[in-house]
Amino acid sequence: MKIKDLFKDTLLLFKVFLRSIRFWGPFTYTLSIVFPCLLLFFLIMNLGPLAQERLPYLISGSLLAGVISISVTSLGQYLVQLRLSGGFEIFRTLPIQGFSLVVGIVLYYLALQLPVFIIFFRFSSKKCG
Repeated sequence: MKIKDLFKDTLLLFKVFLRSIRFWGPFTYTLSIVFPCLLLFFLIMNLGPLAQERLPYLISGSLLAGVISISVTSLGQYLVQLRLSGGFEIFRTLPIQGFSLVVGIVLYYLALQLPVFIIFFRFSSKKCG
């Protein structure tokens, strides 16, 4: 029963955090898609004829830049902000399990990165494969 409640609470919190995409979505996708694409474009422009043979490395580096900028940095900052501002204590007043809050936040950030992975994998399969 406890595992079932954990999944239910995690899904509920994931849906709550997912609603914030309306506000944070444009900023998030600008950082995680547009900037890495511009980085990739300028690296290809600077490498010239060597760019074709190094394209898989450039794409994976651009994908990594997007993941680091959003998933790792923002996730850590959000969890620290919750801790410092007393957000964990506020969520503790709700009838949810504590671990489901962290899992819900991590799932939210993974869902934010899903379009980035899809775009870069589609691009890499066309250019490298």
